[in-house]
Amino acid sequence: MASELLLEVRTDPLAADLAEDGVQRLKNALVAALREARLAPKQSATGFTARRFLVLFRGLQCDGTDEERATLGEVVRRTVEGLHWDRSVRWGPGYRWAAPIRGILLLLDGKLVPARICGRESVDWTVGPESRGCPRIAVANADAYGAAMNEQGVELRFAERRRLLAQELEEAARSLGAELLADADQVRDRTVACETPGVVALPLDRRFAGLPTELVQECLRERFGGFCAVSGDAVAGAVLVLDRPGDPEGRTATAHQWALSTYLDDIQFFLERDRRRPLAEACREVEEQTISPDLGTFGERSRRCIQICDLLCAELSWQPERDRAREAIAAKRGAHPHRLRLLVIGVLKPREVIVHLVAAERQAARHLGKRSDPGV
Repeated sequence: MASELLLEVRTDPLAADLAEDGVQRLKNALVAALREARLAPKQSATGFTARRFLVLFRGLQCDGTDEERATLGEVVRRTVEGLHWDRSVRWGPGYRWAAPIRGILLLLDGKLVPARICGRESVDWTVGPESRGCPRIAVANADAYGAAMNEQGVELRFAERRRLLAQELEEAARSLGAELLADADQVRDRTVACETPGVVALPLDRRFAGLPTELVQECLRERFGGFCAVSGDAVAGAVLVLDRPGDPEGRTATAHQWALSTYLDDIQFFLERDRRRPLAEACREVEEQTISPDLGTFGERSRRCIQICDLLCAELSWQPERDRAREAIAAKRGAHPHRLRLLVIGVLKPREVIVHLVAAERQAARHLGKRSDPGV
């Protein structure tokens, strides 16, 4: 008998790269485990958001007996708990996954498959998106699950959700008489993060017309997860993606317009202040700031890092890498010491550099008469 296996793993929000890669690796691991148990499926499908993974298998050769259901539950448990992640978190009594697991939906032909995965008992229901109040939804089978998610406004097919979102973003930018300024990674991130994405177009106040596009774009990206709408060389407005399907009364737009104006006021104030003094003066001010009595100033630490690069590259005969590293450190002289260490390693070749890094740090510190900075 050809059976249908439905698995949904609900978690805390995941980063876009983890979610997109994780659901495929989970499916592949399950296919391999089912094949080993002689339950290989004929068809498979996946869907995901930042908060849920969906894996559907059809054509499993099993009759749904209690023994087979117990076997399936154990196969799924081992596979989910054994999945390796580049970045993971720990919670509870030693559980480890990409994010804490909040729920497990596991059905075979519409019937519950008992399993306990990372401390969570499998159930025959799921919950809707946060924008709808996380309603509890009974699930009879895969078709009923898909219908329920559609009714809640959740499109689990990532490619389709991204296509619809990109279309809405373009339409919102046109409503402002402008063109959308966006990259594929940013659209991907918002597509993953929002289960029920809604787009809001905000015109930019005239007093911000002189702000550089790069500053407005970075503010929107970092603070609001939003996009710039540009007309010529000027920013005409902002396009925000919110995890809610609509804003019929305009309250969300009003609140975000106020918040955006506040941030842009700050940017404009500091930009005008910085423009009133030469850049060389600002650089000297940063260099003369003291980190601590032992470590000296930012300028001294920057010179230590440059000397480390010189020592490493001289030993390894890396002239082009040395020039790039010196330029990068000079540009990041005010960065945190751990960031400077990563910068040095990132510009050079990691495997060979690690061997020499500690000795070079100590040697540079001795030459400069300072105690070695553990972060540099």
